[in-house]
Amino acid sequence: MVGLKDLAEADKDEKYVKLVRTSGDGSTFTSRRFGPNTQLVIAFNPEHHGCGCDTPEGYWAFGRNGTLRLRAVVIGYSETKAILALVLPNLFKDMDPGGNGITVISIDLEGHLNNESIAPSFNKDEFIKQSLGLTSMDEAVSIFTTAGGSDDVCMGFPGSADYLAKHIGTLGTYLSSTAPKLKSHKTKKH
Repeated sequence: MVGLKDLAEADKDEKYVKLVRTSGDGSTFTSRRFGPNTQLVIAFNPEHHGCGCDTPEGYWAFGRNGTLRLRAVVIGYSETKAILALVLPNLFKDMDPGGNGITVISIDLEGHLNNESIAPSFNKDEFIKQSLGLTSMDEAVSIFTTAGGSDDVCMGFPGSADYLAKHIGTLGTYLSSTAPKLKSHKTKKH
């Protein structure tokens, strides 16, 4: 994707674009979602600070304060598959009352959407023990996931799947338009 390439070239300090490989044991969300030993290009969406007159093209759909509130873009590819994933804020208040989680909308090569929401939960008693060095962080933090269901509910508004289908073609343009903003330091570090 040209937009990711443009963003990576502008990100001289490597704060926004990362290249990683998923673990082989399937122990993390990324290795479960994308498969073990998959190469990932992860681009965090920089926050734009400025007036509406100089927003990157596509900002109103994909900007951090745009309609979808995009947090990151992930492209996962291996010998057997390729997936584009959009990382959005988690909107399930019952599952994630603090709003600390994420929703991942994945699009495969056939155009199928999959969604999954992930939220951390802190066990207060175990967190105290972990802070005092008496237990591990795994005991203090639990990760809740939900998968499937309505894309509209996951993305936060009626018609959101249609909105995404209408605007997904401008994602690359948005990322390319954001790249010069990194060079001119008009974005805030995340």
